[in-house]
Amino acid sequence: MYGLIITFILILLLIIEKILIKNWINPAYIMIAYWSIFIVSAIIAFGTDFNWNYLGLIWIIFAIIIFLFGQIIGSSFAKNKILYKASAVETNKILSNASSQFIFICIIIGLLKVLIEVVANGFSVHMFFHINSLINMNTYMAQQRYYGGISYSIIMQIMLIFVYAAPLCGGYSFVYAEKKSSRLLSFATFIPIIGELLLTNGKAGMIGSAFLWFSGYFVAYVEKYKKSPRICMKILVKVVVVIVFLFSLLYFSMLLRIGNFSIQTRDLVTKKFLVYALGSIPAFDEWFSNYFYNYNPSYSLGTYTFIGLFNLLGISLRKQGVFSDIVVILNGYTNVFTAFRGIILDYGMIGGLIFVMLFGIIAGYSFRIILKRSRSTVIHRVLLSSIYFFIMQSVLGSAWAYLSYILAFFVFSIYLWLADREFELSFKLGRRKMY
Repeated sequence: MYGLIITFILILLLIIEKILIKNWINPAYIMIAYWSIFIVSAIIAFGTDFNWNYLGLIWIIFAIIIFLFGQIIGSSFAKNKILYKASAVETNKILSNASSQFIFICIIIGLLKVLIEVVANGFSVHMFFHINSLINMNTYMAQQRYYGGISYSIIMQIMLIFVYAAPLCGGYSFVYAEKKSSRLLSFATFIPIIGELLLTNGKAGMIGSAFLWFSGYFVAYVEKYKKSPRICMKILVKVVVVIVFLFSLLYFSMLLRIGNFSIQTRDLVTKKFLVYALGSIPAFDEWFSNYFYNYNPSYSLGTYTFIGLFNLLGISLRKQGVFSDIVVILNGYTNVFTAFRGIILDYGMIGGLIFVMLFGIIAGYSFRIILKRSRSTVIHRVLLSSIYFFIMQSVLGSAWAYLSYILAFFVFSIYLWLADREFELSFKLGRRKMY
């Protein structure tokens, strides 16, 4: 009964937001649509097999509404700035050749990172082409990773940044790609992370890379076309194909980790896959209910939300999985509680909503600047893409739990600066001709 009420509320919010905000690509609408899909899917998937309290889901709904208010406030701040009507110069923007070369370099660095990792652990590249060898390598590396047997040098950690920066730049470049080779290059940015997935079974990195690609894509689309992408059957089919491909890779990697492909194994992996994809929502609901009834204010002030940065500064130590406590779901378990647990632990139940509203203000301001100005600055594009990424990553945890993600946006800012060089040159030449 409560599940149906929550589903109805989410549908109502989607309708209201669609009326208030015309562009579905705006962060607030993506926030509500994204979380509605996951919450409703979790309610359907786990149903009565899980003891729902619904308090956590209600808090998430409040957070979504607060984010919308924040975006409206941020948009109103942007109205006070001098906004220029989008010009043909922006729509015909061409990325510099240096930007494509930069993406290619990111891919090469990412592939080198995978190859070094293979050789350093006593394996051969040929093992990727033999299923039994791939299973043995994947199982070994997964065990080493989970039990702390893998330690990366500073060089390897720097190379990992480019593994994540590549799809972020690739998603942005896809919108401006005019040649087939340029579009293929934007998808080739996934090659390093696919290698990482097959080698180490690191599913979170693959999912994060997909989110990064879409974050770059959304920002570039708003910048170029000043509107939301038109959803037609052709685009829908392409999106479904990409999603099925990514899910198949993740499913295959889970089979590799176990080491066989029997019917029993596939049934087990299917349940684990369901918990992996949706388990953070019932886990957060259970945790929040216990937190709500035993409320004892003690704020970490960013330790969980920005743990990657705090770990670098030596303020706190990032643990494997961030949280050690688990929640049992469908005979499986999870220690993933969405990004909202960290936000609440850092700032409290009310303070967490204020934090979400501040995020909404930044999102609304950056989105409107990019939407209405003929030329947007690098910082606005980086901010908006990072907020898109935070929203999509939030179902699994904080986007800033890993320093590699944070620094990937720094690399992205360099890419955007390079990509704008040719556009600025053509813009200046065009002004000279006018005079």
